[in-house]
Amino acid sequence: MINRYLNYLQEDKENLNEFILLPIILLIAKTIKIYTQHKRIAQYCIGTMGVERKKCFLKYKIQALEKIVLESPNFKETCEKYSKNIPKCIKKVDAEIERIIKEIIRLKAKLAKL
Repeated sequence: MINRYLNYLQEDKENLNEFILLPIILLIAKTIKIYTQHKRIAQYCIGTMGVERKKCFLKYKIQALEKIVLESPNFKETCEKYSKNIPKCIKKVDAEIERIIKEIIRLKAKLAKL
C-alpha cells in the first residue's frame, strides 16, 4: 500500500510538492518562533556573559512558563465557551499544564546546577 502511494506521488508532481512543502513550511515556522523567543529573552540579558548569561536565560524561561501556569484557568474558560467536547478540551489543557510544570522543575534543577 505504501509503495502504491509513493508511486502515485512520483507520477503526480503537484502532490509531491505538497507532500514536501508542508513539512518544510512547518519546520521554518517553528524555527522562526524559537528564534524570536530567544531574541526577546536575550534583550533582558544584555550585559551578562558566560554562566551569568545562562542563568539569566533560564530565569526568564522559568518566569514565562510560570506565567502560563497562572493563566491556565483562562484556558479552561475558553474550553467551556468554544469547545464542543468540554471534558476532552479541559483534559488536554491539564495535560499541557502538567508538561509545563515538569519543564519548570527541569529548568529549576538546571539553574541550581549552574
